[in-house]
Amino acid sequence: MDGGHEVTAVDEGIVASRAPGGDRVRWLEADFLHHDAPEPYDVVAFAWALHRAAPVAAALDRARALLRPAGLLVAEELAFDRVNVHTARWLYDLETVLAAAGALLAPDPRFAAEGRPLLRWRQEHAADPPLVTGHDLLAAAREHEPYLTGEVLAISVAYDGGAGASAKIDGRELHISVTRASEQGGDGG
Repeated sequence: MDGGHEVTAVDEGIVASRAPGGDRVRWLEADFLHHDAPEPYDVVAFAWALHRAAPVAAALDRARALLRPAGLLVAEELAFDRVNVHTARWLYDLETVLAAAGALLAPDPRFAAEGRPLLRWRQEHAADPPLVTGHDLLAAAREHEPYLTGEVLAISVAYDGGAGASAKIDGRELHISVTRASEQGGDGG
């Protein structure tokens, strides 16, 4: 692979990404809990996946088994149950901007018609089986931390209550901001 990295994406319902570089990823449609790799991974990354893993402990155990000694576990997660109206409004405003720019697929019409952001969020995240709560994710991570053989890169995201969000990733600050055309005094064109 380019840059000396090999990337494997494992998911039960995987759809190969059309994003730039997606063609350089090895896409495997498989259950992560039963995935075997020919050799240990340097990094195992969960991107909005652990909250769908039931039980979370089994996913963390599998990640540990797939990592080489001193490997890196990265988990970017959300506590879907802790989202408030301001966060939901920010998210859907950002989604609208990104979809209009062609950087994101249009939202699912089953939910997009719902005008109340927090109700829409709850409808989109109703699942069977239920999603793992933020509290349960943190508890499982704390329970497994001493047993993970490598480093855990913590990612936390906090909504700033305004028109943006800040994130700290391994001590580095990121900021995303969204401004409505009406707030700029323009017509959005």
